[in-house]
Amino acid sequence: GPSCSTKDVIGDELLDAVNAVVNDLHKDDPEAKKTFVALISHEKATYDEATGAQMQEMLDDKAIQGLLSSVAADAKASSAIPNRFVQERQERRGLLLLRKEIFYQAVQSGIKSTEAQKLAENAVAEAQERIAAQRKAQLEGIEASKEAEKQQKVKRAEEEQRFYDYAYQMAEKMLYHDDVLGDGTKARKTIKPDPAVPSLLKGSKRLGIWKNLEECQDHSLGFWSEWDLRAARIINQSLGPENSFEEQIQWTEQGKQWPYPIDNEYMLGPEAEVPFYDHIFLERHLAGLGLPKDGPIAHFMELVCVGMSKNPYMTREKKMENLNAFAEFFNEEKQKLIKKLHEEEQLAAQQA
Repeated sequence: GPSCSTKDVIGDELLDAVNAVVNDLHKDDPEAKKTFVALISHEKATYDEATGAQMQEMLDDKAIQGLLSSVAADAKASSAIPNRFVQERQERRGLLLLRKEIFYQAVQSGIKSTEAQKLAENAVAEAQERIAAQRKAQLEGIEASKEAEKQQKVKRAEEEQRFYDYAYQMAEKMLYHDDVLGDGTKARKTIKPDPAVPSLLKGSKRLGIWKNLEECQDHSLGFWSEWDLRAARIINQSLGPENSFEEQIQWTEQGKQWPYPIDNEYMLGPEAEVPFYDHIFLERHLAGLGLPKDGPIAHFMELVCVGMSKNPYMTREKKMENLNAFAEFFNEEKQKLIKKLHEEEQLAAQQA
């Protein structure tokens, strides 16, 4: 309208561009500049007159109003509910820490480690099921029955029920942060700390007892640090690895998986110092074992040496044990018997 300035009509960036063009074309002509300003105001008024009725008619339409309201509501709801994938990852991590905490408290209470592990797993699993059932009942508008919970509590001991109640209270704070409230429209609000409240950890005056902190050293017994590491290792082992990476690390430490980079001679032990020819050239040991150099026994032992030279899974000591075992088996009596049987077989073949 006539009350609007040129800046309000076209904006800062477009106004600068128009002024630059006007200065280039009519550098010393103020009348031409005023004419351009009047032209801009006229175009603005013409545009408002042409589109004002259509815009007002569109805004008065109930369908358009409902569409805009639904888009605004969806945008507000999506910003209130957190990402579900991040939520599930945080819930899994929280349940794992909760199992560890219950296991540690149970062990401190005098319960055996195996029973404490079962107690921690059962308590967290039951708490998760109870919260899931309550959430389902709340979403469907059904009142959850508590008779089964009362009967189950009666069967348990008071000391054991304490861990189940603790697991339920902690799991209720961890799971389903996107749970609906009573009206079914709003998500749970995130409580943030008030920056106006003074912090207890800031603003306190120093006593000035230790002037030079570089000379101060931390003196502690190594026994207690080893004790804490051992306790943490026992707790982690009892509950298993948290993810696939920790599982592969555990397999590598147990020798079930090769470390990276892959080495074909990993964990060979003393066999790493044995040369390859000691595994292949085994016939040279037959002469020192008292075995015949020809005949069926010599042919059999030659096949044995060839077979063991091609076996990559036997150590040198195991191959020598096999050769010594055959040497003890083919003693002088067996050699004479085999030689006699071989001669009779040759004679029978000639007479046939």
